[in-house]
Parts: sequence; C-alpha cells; structure tokens
Amino acid sequence: MKSLKSISLGILLSVFCSFLVHAQNEQDALRYSRFFPYTTARSLSLGGAMGAVGHDIGSYSINPAGIAVNRYNLLSFSGGSLQTISSGNYAGDISKANRLNNNIPSMGIVLTGIQYDEKNRPVTNGLANINLLFSYNRNTPLYDDYTYSGVNSQSSVADMFAQQANGQSTGDLNTNFADPYALAFQTGVIKSSGTYGQYVPAFVENASNPHPQFLQSGQNTLRGNVNEFTLGLAASYGHRWFIGGSVLLQTVRFRSTLNYQEEDINNSATYIKSMAYNQKLFTSGSGGGIKLGAIYRLNDLVRIGLSYHSAIVYNLTDQYSYNVSSVFDQAINGSTDYSSPSDQQNFGYHIYRPARIILSLALVKEKRGLWSFDAEYVNYTNGNLSANNTNSVQPGYDFKQENKTITTLYKPSLNIRTGGELYLGNIFLRCGYAYMASPYSNRSAYAAAPSSRHLLSGGVGITSKYHSLDFGIGYMVGKDYFTPYSINTLPYQSAIVEKQSYMMMLTYNYKF
Repeated sequence: MKSLKSISLGILLSVFCSFLVHAQNEQDALRYSRFFPYTTARSLSLGGAMGAVGHDIGSYSINPAGIAVNRYNLLSFSGGSLQTISSGNYAGDISKANRLNNNIPSMGIVLTGIQYDEKNRPVTNGLANINLLFSYNRNTPLYDDYTYSGVNSQSSVADMFAQQANGQSTGDLNTNFADPYALAFQTGVIKSSGTYGQYVPAFVENASNPHPQFLQSGQNTLRGNVNEFTLGLAASYGHRWFIGGSVLLQTVRFRSTLNYQEEDINNSATYIKSMAYNQKLFTSGSGGGIKLGAIYRLNDLVRIGLSYHSAIVYNLTDQYSYNVSSVFDQAINGSTDYSSPSDQQNFGYHIYRPARIILSLALVKEKRGLWSFDAEYVNYTNGNLSANNTNSVQPGYDFKQENKTITTLYKPSLNIRTGGELYLGNIFLRCGYAYMASPYSNRSAYAAAPSSRHLLSGGVGITSKYHSLDFGIGYMVGKDYFTPYSINTLPYQSAIVEKQSYMMMLTYNYKF
C-alpha cells in the first residue's frame, strides 16, 4: 500500500476512512467516574445496597465503617463472569455484538481486634473492637464490544478532516504523521480547494454537487478495568457506633480498537470506492483517594449509614496510533489503494473523578433477614481534565473546551439501590434492584433518549460456622452513545448503543 502524497487539482480522489479523532474528552471523564458496587455475590444479589450492612467485602467498598461490624476474622474471594450484548442503532440500521468476560471482581481479608475487659470478656461499652481491612475490588469494568452501520447522504468523515486541516499548508500536511487529518490528505481523502489553506473532501467537484451516499460502519472493542486496592481501618463503639476510613489506590488499564469504514454503495461519489480509519489506544495510570464512613445502630432493627468517597485525580498516559486508508475506482499514480499510518504517540494528562456521598438505611432482624437501601449522589459536572506537562506531546494544552463541554453535557445524578435478604436456617435468599440515573443534562443532545441503567438481581447463600458460599446473578440494561465524527457545518449521526449485561458471581468466605 502506498501513501498518496500529492494529487493535482484536476484529479478527483478519494476515499477515506474514519472515526472520531482521538482526543482526551468528556467521554473519558465519564468513563472513569462510574461506580459499580457489585464486587461480591452478596452485593450483586442485593443490588449493591450494602452501605449499612457490613459483613461483606463488597460492603466495605461502599462504606468503610462496615469493616467494624465484623466480630470475626474474614477471608473472602470472588469469581465472576460478565456477558454484554450490544445493539447499535446508527442512522436507523441496527447491528449487534456479543462479549463474554471472566474475571476476579474482589478478594480481601479483615482482621478483627476485639477488646477485652479485666475479666477477659469482650467489651460491650466503649471501644469494642478495631478491625483492619486489606482488599481488592474491580468497581469499574470497562469491557465492551459494539458495531454500528447505516447509510448517510448528509456528511462524511472526510468533511471533518477537511475542516480540521483548514489553515495549514500542503507541505505541513505531507510531513505530519501525528494527526489523522494529515493522513487523510496523504491518502487523498481530502484535497486542496484551490485556495491556500482551505481543503475539501476529495469527492467534491463543486458546491452544487449533492453529497454522495455512503454506507458508514464501525466496530469498537474496549477492554480494561479500574482496579481498587484498599487499606481500611474501622472501630466499633459499644456495637452502636461504627466509624471507619480507608486509603485507596486505583489503577487504570484500558485498551480500545476503533475501526471505521465508509463505502460508496451506489457509485454516487466521483472516484470513491471506500475509505477506512483505524485507531489503537492504550491508557494506563493510577490515582489515590480516601473513603470515610459511619454507621449508627439505632436499635436492634434499624441501622443508618453515611459515607463519603473523595475525588480522585488520575495521572494517565495514552499511547495511540492511527491509520487512514483509501481505495479509488481508478488507479492513481499506478495504484488504487493507499494507506498512511501515524507515528506512535504518547499523551500525559489528568482526569478528576468527582466525589460522591452515599446515605444508607438497613433494617436487620437477627436470624430472620434484612432490607437495605442506598442513595448515592454524584455531580458529574465536577469532572475535569488537565495536561500533565511532564509527559505529553502537548504540554501547554489547557482542555478549556473539553471542560466547558463537561459542565454543559453532564449533570448531578442520584443513584438508588435496594435489596432484601431472607434467612432460612443456614440458607439465605436474596433479591435486589438498582437504578443508575442518566448523567446527561437537559442541555445535552443525548437528553431526548433515556440513558439510565437498571439492574435486577438475585441470589442464594449457604453458611456454616466457618464457611459460607454465595451465588449471585444480575441483569442490567442501559444505553450508551457513540459519535464517529462531528462537524460544525453539516448534520452527523450518533450511534445509540443499547446494552444488556448478564452477570454471575460466586463468593467464598472463610471465617476464623
């Protein structure tokens, strides 16, 4: 495959490929701000409503005060699977994709320090116990596969590349192997309009020509996790007040492969047969924060909990590359196929993940069962991006436009979780429901379509003196949005991706 460096104005080219040019943007801020507290079979079964419950590794991730509820040492390990079926609606056409991921959602240990009086009896008034937690939780899975396809006669990704190239000389574009719009020029997807520094798609002959009709399609593959490592400490005062806190380190590993194609399906584009744009991205980094919480046992039945998750600043590095290719109806300079890959690039930046507050209520009846409720508040408009000046190809970039978009696109959200547990001897039956509100504001283009998520879950647990085994299942439905490209002057399409997620989890607990 060749790279078409220059073509005379008398020759019409083209084809191209494409997708949204990679940039750290509002979608990145939202991706790392989601919180899914379903990291054990019990927490999944109860819909994640564990803030005032305790006795579970998943509960401690929500409210660290629950660590002190334990009166025994606990070792816990969970394994699970996540199957996601995605249906992408793009320009009225629907495409489907299916993905299965097996994972380890959590593991941890709680060491209990029970206080004794002078007669070697456990203290019931004052400081009763101090407990220590070491745990791992996978609170934000980033696995996804989806495809989309549809016919568009109003715009092309080539229109976006031409707009981005405006203001630059042809010499600069021929030597630029960093930006996709330059690769588009090198492969003949865009061309000079005849005016210095102005570019148009290669299929444009004159302003009166109707826009060609393209079959636009894409395949996106996402893989990764936000993993949380926690050191927690909590104390019980008279088994009525439980106060706790934790220090956490979150690590980010995320890979994505984005493939986008446009094909002239009825020979309406001069010289154009097809074009493609590919992007590979690997994101890595970490961030730290704290969680603080309290649980008050009003009486033997009622518990009230409150927890605070601090904001987290992730220090991230993106490694990414592009490729633009084109196929012509007729040979140009001896070839019909052209391709131009970019250089491997690095970009260092920070993402500010907003803080969240969780209010919890639990009704616990000894040896009968429980009902639990959590309400979580998070303000997505507080998300923020900034450049890492020590590890970036653009150390002076200020992200003003992206941060302005965050405040316009998103809003504060209230997420609700509830669940119940019935105790039948040594067997527990559980069910739960969770509602994750849409993060999009009424000013967002996505506000017209619902983008909330709903979880229905259930499970069973078997316990003995030293061992317990929990099994949980969950079904989550929701929507995401994906825009292959955007243009200021022409209409463009977004894919509405409807998701169905099936979760299964098994947790083993050893009490000692």
